[in-house]
Amino acid sequence: MADAMTYADLRFMKVPQNDFQQECTDHELGEGEIMYENVRNLKAPTENATTEGPWITATAGCQACAPYLTQGLLVFCLIFTGTTIGMTVKYVKVSSELQQLSAIKDKLSDRIQSMERTLGDTDVTLTRNNQELEQVLQNHSDTSKTLLQCQQTAREAAQSLHDLQATKEEILQEKESIAQTLRDKEEELKRIEEGYCPQGWRLFDKRCLYFSKSEKSWADSVKDCESKNSTLLVVEMDDTVTKNFLANEQTDFWAGKKMIKMSHKQEWIWPFGYQWQYHGCYKIKQGAVTAEICSDQHKWICEKKLVLVDMKTWKDSYKAPQFSISDNVYSCYVKYY
Repeated sequence: MADAMTYADLRFMKVPQNDFQQECTDHELGEGEIMYENVRNLKAPTENATTEGPWITATAGCQACAPYLTQGLLVFCLIFTGTTIGMTVKYVKVSSELQQLSAIKDKLSDRIQSMERTLGDTDVTLTRNNQELEQVLQNHSDTSKTLLQCQQTAREAAQSLHDLQATKEEILQEKESIAQTLRDKEEELKRIEEGYCPQGWRLFDKRCLYFSKSEKSWADSVKDCESKNSTLLVVEMDDTVTKNFLANEQTDFWAGKKMIKMSHKQEWIWPFGYQWQYHGCYKIKQGAVTAEICSDQHKWICEKKLVLVDMKTWKDSYKAPQFSISDNVYSCYVKYY
């Protein structure tokens, strides 16, 4: 402990002041005050004081200004410290802002990447839509061509329809003309039937036919025809004309016997082809001759020959006599059995 102690002799003396010291002390000391300095190891003035005086004076002035320098340094340190703290706070704030900006940058980067991906997908979709649009335009072009063809076909069809309408009108007019001619012929036929057949009888194949409205047995039907000066209709097996005429009728009719001359007498027999040994009767069903019980009830048809209106004979024996009914001319021939 004794080794660390330093001993010094303190001497106080009045020293002359230089210009720098004067500026430092004028505002601190009043009149009559004298500044003394603590001078370490000051030696008494010697003969060389004249030569060393300025150095001693400068050193003393610096020692006098040391407190002010310390205060200045302290103020500087405080300012530096405050500046440092402020800059540190500013640095921390800026660092925080930089971190936030970095986070924002990362978010923006992710968003930009997402938008780039979306843009890429949009480009792909746009390309696909463009291709589809081109296909739609191509289809539209094809459809337009087809529509033009359809319109052309429609015009041709309309022209054909117009021609068909004109042809239809001509056919209708021709049909009406034919119908009118048919009506005229029917009227003429009706007049002929009324002129050559009794009322209620029908003209057919040079005969007048009467169709009954009621049904009777075969014998009663024969009697009814006899009462009308006629006979029951005779249908030969080979008479296709009469069979075809009766084929359209939906009702069954009795078939009659025909009269032939045998051994100087007349006899009523069934036509050729019928079953002579059959003791029943026959009916006509839709143009076909079938056997039937005589007591059954059916409708019947009476036939009557036309009335002769004109007849011609010839002197030559080889010519057959002729007769005319209305505008038709008929010839007579001898039929041998």
